[in-house]
Amino acid sequence: TGGRELCSILNEAIREDCAGSAMPLVHALNKRIVTRFSEPVQWPAEHVLWRGGSLPDEHHHFFVPGKRYRVPMFLSTSTSRETAEKFLRSRGAPHFVLWKIKLDQHRRCKHVNYIDRHDATLGSNPNIGTEDEFLFAPYSVFTVEHVQWQPQPLSTNPHRVVLSAAVDNSTEPEDLPSAPWA
Repeated sequence: TGGRELCSILNEAIREDCAGSAMPLVHALNKRIVTRFSEPVQWPAEHVLWRGGSLPDEHHHFFVPGKRYRVPMFLSTSTSRETAEKFLRSRGAPHFVLWKIKLDQHRRCKHVNYIDRHDATLGSNPNIGTEDEFLFAPYSVFTVEHVQWQPQPLSTNPHRVVLSAAVDNSTEPEDLPSAPWA
């Protein structure tokens, strides 16, 4: 695995549609995310999450306003724009992108949850969340609200994509297209 995070390995298996042996673990993690609402959930005060990274030019055509789609992987986000920008700087070159994900203010989102601990690869106490992270279940549904492409994106001036997260994946059409990149 070369020091890769577990989520990265699972996401690769899901994206390549060869997740047979990984699916029991994916199912267990997904069930934990979706059913955890019986416990108090720390919720973003502004109902906004952030994600920073890369978006190669060949995938821009997919992300157009009004497009509804599913993300075929666990999708890690943060309540902290600064944390997302840190990931953008470390993983975004040369196709820097900053994603802004809006959550329904009243009905929230049933398939995302706060990660309040980690696997110790982040270098601190694994029983404390360090990235203000919210994790979306695989095949979560999003709608593109707005995009702003930069001629030459930089970490200080990245592409920007604004999404809204569906409230409940189970009420969304199953045949929505899968995003080629997230």
